Amino acid sequence: MPVQSQRDIDEVKLYEKINDFPWYVVEFVDHKANNLSPSTLLGYLFDYEIFFGWLISEAGCPCEKIKDIPLYFLENLDKKIADSFPKFLVIQHKADSKVSRKKKNSEATISRKMAALKSLFSYLQNEAEDGNQKPLLTRNVITKIKYTPTKIDIQTKADIIQHKILDSKESVESFRRFVASDYSKLPGLNKRHLSWYEDNRERDTAIISLILGSGLRVNEVATLTLGDIDWSKRRVLVKRKSKKKQSVPFSIRSKLDLEEYMNVRGTRYKPSDSETAFFLTKGGKAMTKNAMQKMVLRYSTAYGKRLSVHKLRHTFATELYKKTKDTRLVQDVLGHAEPKTTAVYTHIGNDEQNRAIDGMDGIE
Repeated sequence: MPVQSQRDIDEVKLYEKINDFPWYVVEFVDHKANNLSPSTLLGYLFDYEIFFGWLISEAGCPCEKIKDIPLYFLENLDKKIADSFPKFLVIQHKADSKVSRKKKNSEATISRKMAALKSLFSYLQNEAEDGNQKPLLTRNVITKIKYTPTKIDIQTKADIIQHKILDSKESVESFRRFVASDYSKLPGLNKRHLSWYEDNRERDTAIISLILGSGLRVNEVATLTLGDIDWSKRRVLVKRKSKKKQSVPFSIRSKLDLEEYMNVRGTRYKPSDSETAFFLTKGGKAMTKNAMQKMVLRYSTAYGKRLSVHKLRHTFATELYKKTKDTRLVQDVLGHAEPKTTAVYTHIGNDEQNRAIDGMDGIE
């Protein structure tokens, strides 16, 4: 039996978790499954779990279980009560924990959770119908919630990103080299950590090198199979967020690191003949995106600049734009649906404003 891929794992988790939700959420997930990945839908369910849990704990819903919350309760939810939900998210209580914990959410996280909620309510009001061909919801209270996050202009956003990425070609290669060899030179590494590193050095270097040389999302890397890579053309076939398949180029440096990993993939990880997942863990199992995220964080923390996988993607995009000055090319390679998403990279490292102000003083 082949080992499950990342997509298979997400799909299993999705259809396990959906059992905890009302029938109308199940219908929503089934409807969206044609256009959204299991990973995205699973993220929606985690957001809905917070909202439905809040309905029970804070909004007066008489149900004990999320699954039992009736549709009419959403229909009749008082606007003043609904307006308090974003405030609840600012410091979100971990109601599912035996120990009382709180989690502070950023404005971006709150906006994302509200967007997921709006998607559900929009479906119930505008797409789903009952047996009489009437909308499941006629009143959509979520559209009336007032939540306005602080607006950040594109230059400010670019400045924030710049401080969180590898900001030069030299620093990109320095980090790659650290993962490929210099990590083993760290003082204080015990035998267990050194053994773990030596066992996975080629794989980890290949993953980081691929993201830095292609800008792939972590989920796209985790779902790669052996057949997705065209070695001669240096391209990988990935499934983007919208389920659109796209052939994405990767760098020569990435190819060399991927080939080095392939030289040890079979002997080191011993996958079954039917296993097609490209990146593996001990025992021949497909490496998950969570494991990849933790791996990148482990190396980057040791390197001295805490980086997420997404920051590596930002790094690639920034370097690609600096090299080409072509936003359309960067948009296509990254798989952005909207040009405005890509526009931020045109402002990273832009010191035009500073030079203009300095010029006022006669300083060039």
